[in-house]
Amino acid sequence: MSDMEFRSWIKVPGLAYEQEVEHERLHKMLLRDHVDLGPVMSWADGGFSTVVVLAIDAADEAAAAGAMSDAVVDSLHASGLGHLYPAAVEVEPADDLVAT
Repeated sequence: MSDMEFRSWIKVPGLAYEQEVEHERLHKMLLRDHVDLGPVMSWADGGFSTVVVLAIDAADEAAAAGAMSDAVVDSLHASGLGHLYPAAVEVEPADDLVAT
């Protein structure tokens, strides 16, 4: 089975929109250590949670979810935010996201 591209939305509660310094530190670590995953950040839950969007080539959804979740956890630790953790991970094949 060949790898395919998957995209994930990983929610980190407790990192709110107003926490610009912490949000910037997390994004900086994602770019430094996991730029190959194309990190993009957004918010959910009325701005009370950060959502990290990543993409990776993997054999299946479980492998993709594991690798991308690990990248977020690593970046949280590297940015001094180890008290936070991913609470939700959604994964979809990126091929399904192509506009028709």
